Amino acid sequence: MDAADSLSTARALRASGELAAAAEILQAELEVSQKPEHVERVGAELASLLEDELGDLIAAAEVWQRVLDLIPDHRPALDALERIFMSGGMFYELALIYERRLALEGDPDARASCHQRVAVIHEELLDDPYAAIDHLLCALDLRPDDRQLLDTLARLYDQEGIEGEARTRRVASPHVSDAAGAAPVISPQAEDEG
Repeated sequence: MDAADSLSTARALRASGELAAAAEILQAELEVSQKPEHVERVGAELASLLEDELGDLIAAAEVWQRVLDLIPDHRPALDALERIFMSGGMFYELALIYERRLALEGDPDARASCHQRVAVIHEELLDDPYAAIDHLLCALDLRPDDRQLLDTLARLYDQEGIEGEARTRRVASPHVSDAAGAAPVISPQAEDEG
């Protein structure tokens, strides 16, 4: 069965309610496919089926990760992973998605906003104020007069007892940089939880 036939067969099975069979065909097709455009089509179909109809967020995220492996700037995959990780409470992975977006974003204001979102995740959801501080400093490099950033940074410095010269340099969180790499977004901790 060629790729077009596989996709057509899976769609017919999905329409008739044979979801597991459709997922099996799409998964098999995805495993052998190497062409980015084909992985994109099959991956989108399979991830939609897994997320929307079978409720398997982890499996859907793994499919979108496969798409990102071949197409690192695939924004629909990033959007889907953001939605999945937010709804599934996978905040560490969500922070990684925003960091991947940083690597793709050219607009300084959008980069600053992305750093700000990652800072909120680290502070409020991951209890990592030092990573939050590092992201706020990156955002401040891009928007030096942003009062909200300055106030949030001052609050975190006070909360963590950071004083003097230490307030002017990075806190050296090992996993924060201004240009995120293409690290996988499925962490071992997410796999353990699933």
